[in-house]
Amino acid sequence: MIRHTVLIAFEGAGPSVVDTVVAELRALPPKVPEIVDYTVGSDLGLSDAPPTVVVIGDFATVDDWRTYQAHPEHVRVLEDHIRPHASSITRAQIELA
Repeated sequence: MIRHTVLIAFEGAGPSVVDTVVAELRALPPKVPEIVDYTVGSDLGLSDAPPTVVVIGDFATVDDWRTYQAHPEHVRVLEDHIRPHASSITRAQIELA
């Protein structure tokens, strides 16, 4: 099992941008069958860390994760809603035991 974790900072972007990104990401699982589990949420702001949106996705295999990365719906959300507003994007993938 592969766990994909993403921290997206939207410094200077308004709450409507963050709300739209969260909604668009949450709509992906029914469209991308390779997603096993998918959690998306806005940072609670309890610390001074900049990430505003957190994504945690689980995939059965590395190939499934790669399919998700290239999926047209994922690419659309990334290009139309995330990249135009994000000040930083940090990604990591780990293998779950």
